[in-house]
Amino acid sequence: MAKINILMLDLKSYYPSPAYQLGLLAAYAMEEEEVKKNIKFTFTEHPREQPAKEIVDMALAADVDLVAASNYAWNYIKICEILDLLTASQAKLPRIVLGGSNSAGTFGVEMMKRYPVIGAMVEGEGEPAFRDICASLVDSPSKNPFINSRNCIVRTDGGDVVRTSMNHRIEFLDEVPSPYLMGILPAEPPPIFYETNRGCPYRCSFCYWGNGNSRVYRMSHERIREEMEFFAKHKVYAFWLADANFGLFPDDSEIAAMMVEINSRYGYPFKNIGVNWAKSSSDRVLEIASIFKKGHMSCTTTLALQSVTAEAENQMRRYAMAPAKFVHLISSAEKKNIDTYTDIIWGLPGENVDEYLDGLDAVISTGVPSIFIHQLFLLPGTEFYDHREKYGFKLLKEAGGTTLHAAARSDYWDYIVVSHAKMSQEEMIRGARLLGISHFLHNHDLGKVVNFYLARYGIAPRQIYNFFDDLLLGKVEDFPEAKHEFFSKIREVILTFANNIGLDEIHFYRQLSEAVWLKEVVNAVPVYHEPEVRAFMHDFYKAFCRKYDICKTLEEMDILFDFVEYNVLISPKPSWKPAPGYAFKYDVHAIWQDMMQQILYAKDEDRVAPANGNGAAPRGNGSRRIQITGRKKAHEQPAAITSNQLPVASNRQPATREEPWAALSRNVRSRLAKLLSVEYLERRRGRIIYQIKNPWMFPPSYTNLDWLLGNRSKHCIVTKFHAV
Repeated sequence: MAKINILMLDLKSYYPSPAYQLGLLAAYAMEEEEVKKNIKFTFTEHPREQPAKEIVDMALAADVDLVAASNYAWNYIKICEILDLLTASQAKLPRIVLGGSNSAGTFGVEMMKRYPVIGAMVEGEGEPAFRDICASLVDSPSKNPFINSRNCIVRTDGGDVVRTSMNHRIEFLDEVPSPYLMGILPAEPPPIFYETNRGCPYRCSFCYWGNGNSRVYRMSHERIREEMEFFAKHKVYAFWLADANFGLFPDDSEIAAMMVEINSRYGYPFKNIGVNWAKSSSDRVLEIASIFKKGHMSCTTTLALQSVTAEAENQMRRYAMAPAKFVHLISSAEKKNIDTYTDIIWGLPGENVDEYLDGLDAVISTGVPSIFIHQLFLLPGTEFYDHREKYGFKLLKEAGGTTLHAAARSDYWDYIVVSHAKMSQEEMIRGARLLGISHFLHNHDLGKVVNFYLARYGIAPRQIYNFFDDLLLGKVEDFPEAKHEFFSKIREVILTFANNIGLDEIHFYRQLSEAVWLKEVVNAVPVYHEPEVRAFMHDFYKAFCRKYDICKTLEEMDILFDFVEYNVLISPKPSWKPAPGYAFKYDVHAIWQDMMQQILYAKDEDRVAPANGNGAAPRGNGSRRIQITGRKKAHEQPAAITSNQLPVASNRQPATREEPWAALSRNVRSRLAKLLSVEYLERRRGRIIYQIKNPWMFPPSYTNLDWLLGNRSKHCIVTKFHAV
């Protein structure tokens, strides 16, 4: 028989990486000897910027029997454009099958009904479905290959949309051959996506990972070793571990150690590793990060929270760890010099702006180095999406869409929440400004030290953030804006993002970072904003102090001046070259070290872990220890985790959990105010000379998020100081 041609359509996201998901589908289907003999799989790659018409013209010219593509939130709009063009085409069309999260649930059914050109949507794990489809094509090329395939939403001969035999999963991931080892996919360009386990035991309302995949299945260490040896031989320098929860299993640390050993043996080709860390952050996560770090593999560790507002946690069925445990992890990472950050979602149901700011205050007060604030997207296949009327969600497309050019839009713009029952659209725009304010003051670390110092006067971070917001809106009358061209640029970037809902937030963070430091390029040499940043920060805090009637004496202004200078001096500044020395009136470096002791290592009541023995408060989802069986022998299937081993999320949060987070910011301010007495500061007075080392001598590449996720290890370092 003639070869059957299948086109594996790889619609790229931000990453140029090989199409791992599509490669796994082809590798598993080729386990059938007849499929391997009679089907030709052709992979084509299409960047985000490529017009849909070019992709359609290519697919039609290829004259294939089947087109397979992954259908996710980030490429859904492009897929719809392709389907619209195919529908309008007069050409003979190939069969089309789509998989991925946007192909499941009610969203997948609706999409099938809207686009008759789609033959099937795969709901759940794709390998069983695709293998059946390929085998059916070989067996009877003229018949419907979807109707008897597993895990498919299909259209019957009568036109009804129905589900076939569902919920089939592969329990031992070694059964799926490696598309890299088989030569189906190249081992470039990086980052290489790779999974060691599949599934998620949690059921967060905003995430589709655990829907239908609550049981976690694993790959053997022997298989992982074989592929890692292959990657090392091919000089792969960047990975993304695509597990939902790497670090969930105790022996995940063995996988990290294995990668390090291989890396060492081949001369350290592995340089960078991205990880979707275990949602139940623990010392094991830091242990694994330490292993990677010692093995010369750059890695940033997520200590995820999402929200610390009790009602928002209940709505999303995801609960933050106890503050004592969180601060313990932050302080442990600090001692080990590990880059850490936390995730916060802006726009969750169950919290208004004031509650959100209270939570942000508490998170800042933990001393966490970076905070990655995400806008809330309603992803298809999630509880939030399927029950959006219940929460009062209004999406951007329902509010009139966007006039933004397609190239400027977020991949998720169709799903951006613009309001809900507790948050108006105007308040959501205010929150978008807060993304920029937090990135400027906290992630760039231009105000973190000063903000903690102002706790001496009872000032909370939220007050400083609100003042910055007033400044953005032109509500601060006595601020000398005319002399700060730098601030005008910052305001333009933040307001453009906030007022044009649908702009890409990752590009926004990057654009803001460049606006903060990079002034211009002269003769191929970058010129930095450092003098302008320094001048602006001084005037900003002077204006703030005038509003709150603090720092009124000459001595207080001297201390404030030194803190602003020091804060700008130590903030991460790529490629910036320090002067030989910097003079201060106070030993602010020593003061900051003492303040950090109060923030990270104090033992007050808000630092005492609850008495359930595992360092976590009595919880809902994720509170109980997960029971995991031991390692299996090499020939046996690895252990799995199931959702049955996690408690069902309760409808309310225990009172013992709520109070510590609510009190955290107040308690930290109280400790700092007690430390920063007049007598203490007087003892730190004296002419001090600091020498500074900048470890970040190379600007970040366009595609990374160093400003957000990895800036802790890039702070300028006080290497020497002495009194004059």
